[in-house]
Amino acid sequence: MRPLRHLSAFALILALPWVAGCPGVLELKSKQAKGGPAKSTVAPILYDDFEKGFGGGWTYACTEGGASAAVSEEDQTVHSGKKAMKVTFKSGTGSWGAGFGWGTPYMPKAGYFNAKGTIGIELWVKGPRGAGFQISLKEGKQNGGDEEVYLAPQGTCTGVWKRYFFAYDGFTRGIYSGNQGGDDRLEIGSLASMDIQIAEKQGDGIMYFDDIYFK
Repeated sequence: MRPLRHLSAFALILALPWVAGCPGVLELKSKQAKGGPAKSTVAPILYDDFEKGFGGGWTYACTEGGASAAVSEEDQTVHSGKKAMKVTFKSGTGSWGAGFGWGTPYMPKAGYFNAKGTIGIELWVKGPRGAGFQISLKEGKQNGGDEEVYLAPQGTCTGVWKRYFFAYDGFTRGIYSGNQGGDDRLEIGSLASMDIQIAEKQGDGIMYFDDIYFK
């Protein structure tokens, strides 16, 4: 496993412009994503089940508020299989918390997932009761994508493993991140990366993630 890179605030702005410049990452103003099929018409598409380990990644946080995140493989607390992803976090007291992303070993050679025919994202999460998290998706440049960023509604942990499903028609476009001159439409045929953010002002703890699919 390659260690995750811990980025400074300045490096984050350079490396992740689609995340930077946004106090309150979990509360971005946005425009509603448009359209989508009524039901899935294809088989589930695996984003990551962590059985192959990590392909490298990054973390970022509101360090001024004391937030941080550390991501690692987990082989004790899993939803299925032998591995999951463990995130040890300090949510801090700032205007936003912490986040992370990683390179999935299941990424197609084209450099993006073509998830046409699916209607949303399913994943399993275990974390402290009441702790909030949020998924964001960045489009690629190919196959109709224009590098916009879209955010799912916030999920709330229950203290035990729970299945979450976020339909694409509930995603909103981040107006402080990603391409601001795009078509204002989530292009699920060109999904290049996924990040997960952890909300601020909710203490410290551990979250586990497993079995992430486009469905």
